[in-house]
Amino acid sequence: MAQTNITLTTWNILNPAYAKLSYYSEHVHKYLNWNEGRKVALHNYIKTINSDIYCLQESTEKIADEITTVLMNNSNRNYVFIWAKRKSDADDGCAIIYDRDVLNLSDVKILRHNNTHIIQCALFENITNKNKFWVLNTHVNFMTRNEDIIAMLQTTNKDQFYNTKRIIVGDFNAEIKELWYTKLNQNSYIDAWTEKNGPHQKSDFTYSNGDTHRNKWIDFVLMSGFVYSDIDKVYINADLTNMTYAPNDQIPSDHVPQSITFKL
Repeated sequence: MAQTNITLTTWNILNPAYAKLSYYSEHVHKYLNWNEGRKVALHNYIKTINSDIYCLQESTEKIADEITTVLMNNSNRNYVFIWAKRKSDADDGCAIIYDRDVLNLSDVKILRHNNTHIIQCALFENITNKNKFWVLNTHVNFMTRNEDIIAMLQTTNKDQFYNTKRIIVGDFNAEIKELWYTKLNQNSYIDAWTEKNGPHQKSDFTYSNGDTHRNKWIDFVLMSGFVYSDIDKVYINADLTNMTYAPNDQIPSDHVPQSITFKL
């Protein structure tokens, strides 16, 4: 059967436990408190995104459950979630929320290259045409980011992942100018954003701590087994041209969500 469009959104939603005032510029402090507006703001914002799959980082299991309920109650979608803890001494992890009227979940695996780097792997089947693909939702440890990402690229190129289309998304805690990015091609991955949209503009960012001088693009959508024509669009779910930092009154996190629509 013919391919159909699938939309996926990746977003580090900022675990409330990490939203400490000392980590952020003073002018964003009013946007940080989970129980004083940020929870409601996040719920209201995510309702405006209409995706088949949501890959969240820094989500507790409780927050993933709450977001799934919000999405269910504000759409005609049949969402369900899976969740995995990031590391033993934290309450947050990675969550994948998906519409089970669009996708069947065929398999789930959790990979780790050390105690702080999680890769949540979900094998999905497109219900319409039975085509399968892996979604790998990751949150990379900052201190060991290069070695961990390179190991992830290599690991997901063999064994059970080989010969199946793959999408790696998440918070890489790393930038394009670093070593890992030079290893994409030899590991059969492409950067969906630059493949579709061309080089980044200087104003582009996916992470901010409220200080415009520290804005970074560290959240990625990588694809293997897909070609240019499979990518319909890759986009940020916010207007970066009028945004200089986050969190703010629109984006209730220090990361901005990024979405891709692709054919499968």
